[in-house]
Amino acid sequence: AKGLTLPEMLAIVLAKSSRPLSAQELADQVTEAGYETKSKDLKNVIWVSIKKVAGVQRIPGVGFQLKKAKAKK
Repeated sequence: AKGLTLPEMLAIVLAKSSRPLSAQELADQVTEAGYETKSKDLKNVIWVSIKKVAGVQRIPGVGFQLKKAKAKK
């Protein structure tokens, strides 16, 4: 986790998750993974940073997940 940006950490956590995660769950999991911050409210920082992660979709009332890759025919 050392040297990774918050958007990079968010992408890793979302890629490992089989379900959408709330901003609070993302905050908990990135800190568990070793991300260090001086922010007193990491959840609000995640709301801003999540926009920088490619391929993320927000599901209102549920959370965030990576968009599913479309199967090629």
